[in-house]
Amino acid sequence: MKRANLLFLLLIFPFFLQAQISEESRSMIKGMNNALVLELPDSEERLVKKWWTSYMKDYDAKPKRVKGSDELLSTAADITAIGGSGGVDVYARLDQVGSTTVNIVWFDLGEGEGYLSSNGDSGKYVEAEKFLMRFALFVTKEKIKLELIEEEKEMKQLTNDLTKLERDKVSYEREIEQAKERIKRAEANIVTNLESQDKAKGDIDNQKEIIEDVKRRLSEM
Repeated sequence: MKRANLLFLLLIFPFFLQAQISEESRSMIKGMNNALVLELPDSEERLVKKWWTSYMKDYDAKPKRVKGSDELLSTAADITAIGGSGGVDVYARLDQVGSTTVNIVWFDLGEGEGYLSSNGDSGKYVEAEKFLMRFALFVTKEKIKLELIEEEKEMKQLTNDLTKLERDKVSYEREIEQAKERIKRAEANIVTNLESQDKAKGDIDNQKEIIEDVKRRLSEM
């Protein structure tokens, strides 16, 4: 029954099948106790810790660091299927192992019941697996959100690059038009200059004649 329910959950959410849950006895602030260990590949501990805090708030429990340890305690978490109406205390420790974040979770069922295990209440254990798989889904969604933010930043940069290229094109076209106007003015100036040169040459020829006439008159004196 337990495995069938877990398989159903995995089939619903195939895109986070890399997340794995195992049952192990792990050391914690209250000694060696049974825990569920969730492995989250390609994730950072600091982000998963942040997301765990957000996730637990949905169960009316804000994780607080346990004095003298690296564990986070969510007191009386409202997980009815595990803790009933009174809730359940959830201890968690996040460890970075390579590129994988390992979330070790202990469910304290209270005096006389100890910590949740598959050998105890199998129904509650299955619910705990579902609870952690839902967290794996939560992590997957948050990772996708971060990816979306990065892709949107890239899109913004690409859009900005295109806008700059478009502005540059307008600037280049304006420079070309201005250059064409300068060329037209320069061509007109050349025409005027040639006319002025012809006039200057005529003036020089006339001046030569005047000088020759003056020389002639001077020689006749």
